[in-house]
Amino acid sequence: MRFLLILLTVACLIWAFRLLLESPKNKPKKKLEKGEKMVSCAICELHIPHSEALHADGRTFCGHSHLEQWQQQNNS
Repeated sequence: MRFLLILLTVACLIWAFRLLLESPKNKPKKKLEKGEKMVSCAICELHIPHSEALHADGRTFCGHSHLEQWQQQNNS
């Protein structure tokens, strides 16, 4: 019985330690400036901060996949 209690305690400590290590991943990469301009993606129209958007040919995109999708559609 004592062994199970020790094992459970160790498992809880390992779980808590892993949770603490993973928490920085959930924090935003950078703080947004107050009043930062929002722009919409040319493909999905998702609104994102100007500083996080990808810009190409006068258009804005929310990510690399939408930028590549737009480039493929317009190169055909």
